[in-house]
Amino acid sequence: MVGASVSVAGADEHRSKLLEPDEHPQALMIDEIRLRETVSGALAQIRSKDNLDSHLAVAHIINSPILYLSDKARTRFLESLEFSENGLASFDYRDLQRELTASQIYEVLSLFGMQKTIRSIPHLRVASDLDKAVIDAAYLPLSCNTPGPVLPGAGGFCDDDHWHNYVCRSPGTCSGRNGSICTSNC
Repeated sequence: MVGASVSVAGADEHRSKLLEPDEHPQALMIDEIRLRETVSGALAQIRSKDNLDSHLAVAHIINSPILYLSDKARTRFLESLEFSENGLASFDYRDLQRELTASQIYEVLSLFGMQKTIRSIPHLRVASDLDKAVIDAAYLPLSCNTPGPVLPGAGGFCDDDHWHNYVCRSPGTCSGRNGSICTSNC
């Protein structure tokens, strides 16, 4: 549980940096999004290559969502994973996109605390009401996309902190690669 205590400390640090709602009308919404992402990262089952290896050793026993992928697709996906000291830094989503529904992709990405990145994967497959709900929930509120002052630390999508068609090449450096997502853990 060392990772959890570090992440909790990160949440405390996050709270100390909250934007004042009177200064920025979107501040409460942005802070809620950031806090949700902090919690997702803290609860991720897989935050390192060692965690991944441990998970894969019991994947069949626990019926891991990683098993939704065919053997070849799973191998390619797992080989695409790049980790940093902060967790999953980048991954190639193309096999997820080709073989899985939106809710299945969400389950796989949740293992890494990266379910928020589903909104950057184009052409998600919808086969159920749950898939539709996952897609609807993945998109940020319209007010996140409205023009206005640039808030500290906020991107165009309320501090969306992952980059589509980029891969983590070295710490803090994302560079272009089609079909990949580079995260703020890079």
